[in-house]
Amino acid sequence: MNKLEAFYYSHKKNFEYALWHIRTTKYQIKEISKKNGGKRILLIPPPFTKIIQHKLNEILSSQYKPALKQFMVLLKRKTVK
Repeated sequence: MNKLEAFYYSHKKNFEYALWHIRTTKYQIKEISKKNGGKRILLIPPPFTKIIQHKLNEILSSQYKPALKQFMVLLKRKTVK
């Protein structure tokens, strides 16, 4: 069993609550001003949902790390004009 599956099964009620909570409270919509005068729309999840999303991000990031060193080598060889 991988980390994601273990996390899901140990917190199944929390997942169900987070999904229910999204349906009832929805995401908050906020607008912020951009430098060019336009507006950027932000969709902010409910706090409990944000916690679940953060934990899922930690688990997935630990399992799928990009090969950044290999990418940097390719960038050093390529000249940008």
